[in-house]
Amino acid sequence: MFIQIEPEEVETIRSIPEELLFQSPWRPEGHLLMGYNEKGHCPMLVDNQCSIYDARPQTCRDYDCRVFAATGVAVDVKRQPDIAKRVAAWVFAHDC
Repeated sequence: MFIQIEPEEVETIRSIPEELLFQSPWRPEGHLLMGYNEKGHCPMLVDNQCSIYDARPQTCRDYDCRVFAATGVAVDVKRQPDIAKRVAAWVFAHDC
């Protein structure tokens, strides 16, 4: 899994150590990726908090785990236990 970072996200790019970023192989020059660490977590997660929250990537700003519960898409509990726990807490109901 990777977090995409667009070239215009200047503050984000400045906030992430250079060794954690690499050029996206399928996007134009300047489009970067940041991988997850060996535990499957974002390397900017420190003490269970985003260490660059104010400058976090747009991908992170847009992410909403409620989409899994709302659409019924399954989460891989083994690979994404934290997301699975959050999804389990959400219940959506709608009139058909």
